[in-house]
Amino acid sequence: MRKILDHLKKKWIGYGFETLVVIAGIYGAFSLNNWNEDRKNQILEINIYEELYGSLRTDSIQLVKIIDDLNASIKAQELLISNTHDQIITQYHPEELLTEVYRGVMSFFPKYGVYQLIISNNNVNLLSSIEIKSALVELYDYKYRKYENIDKIVDDKFQYNYINIRSGKMEQLILRNNDNKVLSSLNSVKFEKHYDILLETIRSMYDVTQVAKNTLMSIQVEVNGLLKMISNEIDMID
Repeated sequence: MRKILDHLKKKWIGYGFETLVVIAGIYGAFSLNNWNEDRKNQILEINIYEELYGSLRTDSIQLVKIIDDLNASIKAQELLISNTHDQIITQYHPEELLTEVYRGVMSFFPKYGVYQLIISNNNVNLLSSIEIKSALVELYDYKYRKYENIDKIVDDKFQYNYINIRSGKMEQLILRNNDNKVLSSLNSVKFEKHYDILLETIRSMYDVTQVAKNTLMSIQVEVNGLLKMISNEIDMID
């Protein structure tokens, strides 16, 4: 009887060992599959971050140029608002001032493509950083959209009101030489005649130009912050 029990004990121990081997094999294969899946997701996440970085970097470069244009426009607007016709004629170059004012019409066109592709493919969940996901929504779904509404107002002010005075009533044609210097043919008689309405138009443009600049400066801070966060996240994943 004892021999039978010993035999059964050894047999069940053998079965138990074999079962453990099978379980360990299954667990190992499952862990390997999980590791492979996690690694695939990490690679995809890095690719998404790199695409976002490139898109935002393009936006950042464009923002520097547009903000510079707006600053130049605002400075020219302030000179015209704070001086009389005679002062502008004797102390400044009215042709250049009118051209500088028009730099305020330049618009910022953010790159939505990468972000929209991420959203449409439901890949936003692959991004492990909650902070980055939140910042992306704030930038693309709120601040960029807000600026677009402001830009429409700016565009109307410049393209219709201002152009109607500068190129219409004052008959200024914008010409430039090889050094990009303004060689415009401003009608001095009509410049004086319509100077008051020019100032009225510029005053109506001034506040909205300031709002556009301040909005873009806020966006610039957001974009540069995201660029830094994404760069740090890529380094951590690698």
